[in-house]
Amino acid sequence: MKTVLLKRFIKDERVTMGALKIEGVDHDTIFTLELPWKENKKSQSCVPPGEYKVVPYSSEKYTDVYEVTHVNGRSFILIHVGNYLKDTRGYILPGMGLGNTDEPMVTLSRKAMGLLKGSLDYKPFILKIF
Repeated sequence: MKTVLLKRFIKDERVTMGALKIEGVDHDTIFTLELPWKENKKSQSCVPPGEYKVVPYSSEKYTDVYEVTHVNGRSFILIHVGNYLKDTRGYILPGMGLGNTDEPMVTLSRKAMGLLKGSLDYKPFILKIF
């Protein structure tokens, strides 16, 4: 099982942003956008630092995405396509770049999700968040 590192570089009252690195895989940087830390409140907070198993997930609304499992006090945390904070409810949004608007955002989220799934063969992985 591959390991993916999420190193956060912005953690403030508005947003949490980071960069994903798949260990052992040479790839373009995948940035992440999450809500700010709000004491791990469901649908209001980013995922707490730690190590989690991430598994493929699909539903009618969210097809071919990932679910972050075993987060203490929370469930149904997805990694899925989205560009703005309004697109997340405590989920992790991947992107190929960072937007330069007044609103925090990631760009090219579909491309980033495709790169993530392709690099991991859409299989489970370990996510380490720092």
